[in-house]
Amino acid sequence: MGEQSNNGQYDQRNQRVWRQRGMKALAAAAIAVTGMLLRAPAASADVTIGADWTPVSNSNGFTYYDGITNYSGNPLAQVDVNGNKWLQLDVSNAYWGQTTGQKWANAALAPDNFNNNPHLEFDLDLSQWHWGNADYKLELGNDGSAGPQGGQGGPNVIRQLGYLTVPLPASSGNPFIQHVSMDLSSLLPRQTDGTYLDFMQYIEPRYWGYYDNTAQSWLDTGNNYSSQRVLMDNLRLTTDPVKTNGAWNLDADGTWSTPANWAGANFGDGSGGMPNGAGNTANILPVGHVYDVPNQRYGSEPTLGGHTITLDVPVTLGVLNIDNSNSYTVASTGGNGLTIQGAVGVPAAINVALGSHTISAPVTLASDTTVSVAAASALTLSGLQTSTGGLTKIGAGALNVNNVRGPALNVNAGNVSVLPGRSTNGTSKVGALSVGAGASLDLNDQDLIVDYTGSSPLATIKSLIVSGYNNSSWNGSGIRSSSALTGFNGHSTALGYAEASAVGYASGGTFRGQPVDNSSVLVRYTLRGDADLNGSVDLTDFTFLAGNFNGTGKGWQQGDFNYDGSVDLTDFTFLAGNFNSSMPGDVGGVGAPVPEPASLAAFTGLALACVARRRSRAK
Repeated sequence: MGEQSNNGQYDQRNQRVWRQRGMKALAAAAIAVTGMLLRAPAASADVTIGADWTPVSNSNGFTYYDGITNYSGNPLAQVDVNGNKWLQLDVSNAYWGQTTGQKWANAALAPDNFNNNPHLEFDLDLSQWHWGNADYKLELGNDGSAGPQGGQGGPNVIRQLGYLTVPLPASSGNPFIQHVSMDLSSLLPRQTDGTYLDFMQYIEPRYWGYYDNTAQSWLDTGNNYSSQRVLMDNLRLTTDPVKTNGAWNLDADGTWSTPANWAGANFGDGSGGMPNGAGNTANILPVGHVYDVPNQRYGSEPTLGGHTITLDVPVTLGVLNIDNSNSYTVASTGGNGLTIQGAVGVPAAINVALGSHTISAPVTLASDTTVSVAAASALTLSGLQTSTGGLTKIGAGALNVNNVRGPALNVNAGNVSVLPGRSTNGTSKVGALSVGAGASLDLNDQDLIVDYTGSSPLATIKSLIVSGYNNSSWNGSGIRSSSALTGFNGHSTALGYAEASAVGYASGGTFRGQPVDNSSVLVRYTLRGDADLNGSVDLTDFTFLAGNFNGTGKGWQQGDFNYDGSVDLTDFTFLAGNFNSSMPGDVGGVGAPVPEPASLAAFTGLALACVARRRSRAK
């Protein structure tokens, strides 16, 4: 469109604007879409077109946002969402919302950049899109020695994105940010000696009604449509591989590798979008989609019930999004697992916006992964494997895991709970641990190793356990144990903690099935009184307590078994109640050993000595 243009006029029947420049045929491009709950920071791109969207007014009467403006009469604006800048487009008619980027306003829109970086990517927020389709159309136009190439109203590529929308009468739209990944190679090369290049994008509802599942019919709003809103960010040209997105589209149990079970890949028919690759995304939404080609609109969206999706092949995803009140299970056959691996522009994530869901298949985090679980929702990862990527939990909901073994665990919000059923398989081992204010890590009856580098986190871990203990209620934020609230077989239990080097691991060794070195903090679900964290309460533990009796500012290893910092008769009572007993499966069964007379005599003598010591200090 060059530097000057009148507002575009559109024909409501064919929905096209015909430019007065000649055009060449524009080959179809394949588009795939990838979803994220949390907006990613601007990716490290080959060529960034738009990221900050700073508005700049021009003498032609239009405002440009990173070189992109709007000639179709639909408002554009730079908006702030959680501290990030987005380009907002309001589609205020039933047919399209158009943006046009121009080379003279943004040097990144030069033909060479398209020729050298044939893939286009950007983030799309459809949370405020409810009616009609959500079609994405692309047109390119430029001049050059070979004559004009393409143009507005000419050949284009249209990709239906309606399978990613949540239509009316739902009260909220798709909660996940979608990553659009598009192959432009069939449109290239562009002529490089021309004076202009126009980059024209359209977001089209193309229908001003919506399908009502209750009425089982299309409801025409009689052109009294409400404005649609879509947000865009991180627009870039790249050589990175095109990323595939799919939405589960089968209202039944099914296998992952069956293309017909997925919507999102093939033009017009809404099938075959099976995601499997780094940076790919899978969506499980509340509705499936059936595309009605002759009417150019989506037909009735069937509600998807809860089902089991079986991994019949190894699967790699960048993002898994789940938004369904019915429970889904991602299971495995033949040992096939799920690997979470992000890509440039697609941070690795598992997002649950609604419902309680389970991934029982083996899950490996190949990238640092954010797991977001919304309030009143839950996700269970019962087959989480030792991983090279760290895990960060956000959202007020619950994440249940068999263990966490990787470089880091950050519980920023909500609760992470290790599944109960005491076993060395439940021992977690991380290189770093953080628990945010109001968040919690529930170890239940399992154990934890923090294999740190640098300064010891022992004091921080102690503080988190004290907070989780919450005056014996075990329901506080921090590190807690729901299992310790009741104990077992009449024995009182708690979370003991100590430096590995202080409890027999100065030269390394194996703790609860995992190798440890002398720069580790150990947390063990054990009997109160087990000062040395070996799973039993005996004279060694009593010696620790006796040596610190009546002391203050003490920790678990010194005999403080109720986390008040003091070693006194309360702690002695805990130890006495569990004396000569062991945790099941550790050293011996609880209550199984019968104290030998010699041990009882020694214990009694030491106990009397402690009491005498306390009395002497009181004088």
